[in-house]
Amino acid sequence: MSREPELSALAKQLFTFLIKLPGFESFTTSRGFKLILVEHDLDTSWTGTAGSLQARVLPRALTFLGEEGGHSRETLVWFINNCLLGTRKEKTLAFLDDVLGRFRHVTSSPIDLKELKGVLRLCGYTPAQISSMRLFSSAAEISKETIITDVRPYQAYKQLGRIISSCQNELKIIDPWIDEELITLYLESIPASVSIRIVTKNLSGKFELVAKKFKQQRKTFEVRLADIHDRYIIVDDRAWIVGQSIKDAGKKPLAIIELSEPSKARNLFSKLWSQGKQIL
Repeated sequence: MSREPELSALAKQLFTFLIKLPGFESFTTSRGFKLILVEHDLDTSWTGTAGSLQARVLPRALTFLGEEGGHSRETLVWFINNCLLGTRKEKTLAFLDDVLGRFRHVTSSPIDLKELKGVLRLCGYTPAQISSMRLFSSAAEISKETIITDVRPYQAYKQLGRIISSCQNELKIIDPWIDEELITLYLESIPASVSIRIVTKNLSGKFELVAKKFKQQRKTFEVRLADIHDRYIIVDDRAWIVGQSIKDAGKKPLAIIELSEPSKARNLFSKLWSQGKQIL
């Protein structure tokens, strides 16, 4: 049963903007939307506050989204109205940032960021809060240079996630230290058609175990070992140098800088790949 009649006026404005985007309703049932819920731990919010609604909805958001009932609209509405508005504005901004960022990669529909910012102003968000959202209407708008001067692992994760998730054809990573979070936090949301190749020196944590399972479902995923020191992310025709290993990004001040000549990074990758030892 829809909870739309119970929405506040502000939630209606925000929801109306999201749902009118062509293709957005089907996107909310996709893997990308489930990952957003996991990343922001919204399923915990759902579980902790849905007691009075259990007669009408399932108690866990991920289960609810996974059902074949087309209820993703009601779930999204419920979260906006009950979990995100009001005093939790920073979480709302992060949530919208992820939703629209991921949505851009599964649809050709343009996102009217100016209109969204207008809706957020009506909802009571300050200019400073709105400007903190790093929304991108096209892959070309991903920041060419990010300097994180403090210990901010979440900010680093967000920026690296935007770069990696913009990939449409080929993703190549050079990183001497990797663990399973590279897969669970970054690679799961990459379209299945994308070729993923990684050159590393050390496998940490449960990477090898998780990577083998990942490869069973994704044949375009390969990993090789080589003697490397620097860290690069090569996304289609663009390339970035990263100051720390992806698994440690943001634990110290960090620079993520796009290379003006990505061909040099691609050539380096080709050389390391040809010399590397295949493990997956």
